[in-house]
Amino acid sequence: MITETFFGPSYDLHGGAVDLIFPHHEAEVAQMEAASGIEPLARYWMHTGLLRVDGEKMSKSTGNFLTIRDALARTDVRTLRHAFLSQHYRSSMELSDSTLEQARGARRRIENFARTIDPAHPDSPANAARASDAWKEMRERLDDDFDTPGALAALFQYIREQNRTEEPAGPAALRLIEDVNNLFGTFDIPGSAQSDAAVDELVKERDRLRAAKKFAEADAIRDQLTQQGVVLEDSPEGTRWWKETTS
Repeated sequence: MITETFFGPSYDLHGGAVDLIFPHHEAEVAQMEAASGIEPLARYWMHTGLLRVDGEKMSKSTGNFLTIRDALARTDVRTLRHAFLSQHYRSSMELSDSTLEQARGARRRIENFARTIDPAHPDSPANAARASDAWKEMRERLDDDFDTPGALAALFQYIREQNRTEEPAGPAALRLIEDVNNLFGTFDIPGSAQSDAAVDELVKERDRLRAAKKFAEADAIRDQLTQQGVVLEDSPEGTRWWKETTS
């Protein structure tokens, strides 16, 4: 059988779509376990929802299917992963430009939070507990039928609560974001602060022009930096910047 060739006679996780009704998998289990003499064929079964385009089931027969290559021509791999994780695996999902744009915005909110973290700032007991509780809740959500939307909701709730405090996010917040990224691989978070003297000078010049209300010239600098892959974020504390990766 194909599964034995690639995965062996017994393995942890077996996928399939929700429309694979009886006796599809029952026949597969009966054949494989009878042939191998090993039980179970799979320890966990995950029947996924259907991908839809314009409200219709995606399928080759209707010609409305989208390959992974096609999807990655429209967005990056991190955004596509985040889009899938934002939906429960058993739910149907509309794969559209709107869905991908929402996923991009969601992951960027997390990335923006990560860039405000000061790893040198000692955590108070409250800060450390807040991050620890968030990680615990995320794991509980994932243990409950792999509830990835619930886990992400817990992460966003943590970020909202942390942002409402007067204390900067510190090492505990960084560990939390890194743990989540090691699990999901959806965030573009540099390991250390980025530096580039030329970019720093352009950012300072743009700030000077904005202060002088020379907005057209300031916007021209932003456009120049955008073409170089530099993302600017204006805040009351000043302008932060980073270079966005394409993967």
